Amino acid sequence: MVAYMLRWRRLVKTKITGALTADEIHSAEKTLFWMVQQEFQVGKPGPGEIKLMRTEDGLWRVVSKITERNDLMTFQYPILLPEKSKLVRMLIRELHERNCHAGVQRFRNEYLSTLAQRVKEKRRERELREGNIVLIGSELNKRLFWPLGRILETYPGRDGVVRVVILRTSDGVFVRPVQKLYPLEMEVSEGDVVYGDAELEESIETQAADEEESQVVQENEAAEVRTRSGRLVRAPSRFCY
Repeated sequence: MVAYMLRWRRLVKTKITGALTADEIHSAEKTLFWMVQQEFQVGKPGPGEIKLMRTEDGLWRVVSKITERNDLMTFQYPILLPEKSKLVRMLIRELHERNCHAGVQRFRNEYLSTLAQRVKEKRRERELREGNIVLIGSELNKRLFWPLGRILETYPGRDGVVRVVILRTSDGVFVRPVQKLYPLEMEVSEGDVVYGDAELEESIETQAADEEESQVVQENEAAEVRTRSGRLVRAPSRFCY
């Protein structure tokens, strides 16, 4: 619609017929962007404002940190548009529909959902070893929220196949069967750091000591009952004659 309005304005000087050209559509887009920037006063200086520049077409653009890269100007200097504009929401919706709403759902559905299948197919070809980064499967959470862990030690069976591993996560050290582990698509080189037996035993002992200390503190806190004024309440000794 805006492109036809701009053409009608130029009809006063030149007679233009036929379908809209690519240049006319591009000019209409720039006109809409300029109107949005004028409405929301884009380019007005403020505290902590990002670095901006105004080009010949009258649009305010962001000066990115990749200006020396050999790329398109629209990528090096993107047009600054306010997030509250209706035009911006329409552009985002159009891009989502064009890509069939790709994004986090696509990563979860296309990668994580097929990762378990690929691991089952390649389990015989690739064995788990110390230092591997794996996803820890859980029936309670979706694959997108499965925690990551690093294998510290492997325990093979009598046939030489690894059955159980000890791994470290952000919550501590755990023992898990290989059926619940899904390795990521990355290899471990010889220079990578792998925890040894001494460090593993020390971490396990430290974790056990912390748990025991916290349990003792909780028992002591539960044994002491005080009133609002701070006096200690002593339980009466019953059936003591």
